[in-house]
Amino acid sequence: LSSNYEAQMKSLLRIVRIFCHVFRIGPSSPSKGNDMGYNGN
Repeated sequence: LSSNYEAQMKSLLRIVRIFCHVFRIGPSSPSKGNDMGYNGN
């Protein structure tokens, strides 16, 4: 059960990461500089 849960979490993380990437590239396309400054952590 533990390994299965871990696999699910990895899959979820991957999906979330892809969503973040898509959302970051989508609406932040015109204001790339602003997005860069925001992500300058």
